[in-house]
Amino acid sequence: MTKVFEASEKAYPYLRDYHSLLWMRCMFNPDIKCDYINNNLAECFNSWVREIKDLPIVQLADKIREMIMDLFRKRRMIGEKLD
Repeated sequence: MTKVFEASEKAYPYLRDYHSLLWMRCMFNPDIKCDYINNNLAECFNSWVREIKDLPIVQLADKIREMIMDLFRKRRMIGEKLD
């Protein structure tokens, strides 16, 4: 930011106030290594496949497909009850 300030004193406050979340890494928390962290999906998926994760890749993919189809079937049944 010092280089920006040296280049244009007027640009510095504008960029600091309006674009801090869009482009500059120097204002980010140094403990966070990426822009957005949400582990809920990964944790949910890992708990879902915990029992089958040691299967060969073809069987693993087929089992995950079956689990997704079963999930969709259950949701479809719930949706039909709402009509």
